Amino acid sequence: SDRTLSKIRNLESGHAGAIDQLVRLGAPRPRPMEHPRAWLDRCREAHILTSARQSPLFTYCFELTRNARRTGGALPRLAYPIRSDVLREQLGA
Repeated sequence: SDRTLSKIRNLESGHAGAIDQLVRLGAPRPRPMEHPRAWLDRCREAHILTSARQSPLFTYCFELTRNARRTGGALPRLAYPIRSDVLREQLGA
């Protein structure tokens, strides 16, 4: 995940475990004295790490307050759930 890679790049707490996890999944071990950021770059250049598009999340929309339910009753309704990318397309965002 992006968060795991960020931990490794910035040497945050848990970065060693994140490196071990990637090694268990098939990545080469970092070389001695190699900075984790350089190791990640090397793995990307060797196409060991690649970007993958994740499927979009579902977006739900509903009124939270009594007043919002009263005033929102006349609004058009969509079939739910709806994927966030479809909603953005419908709203023109």
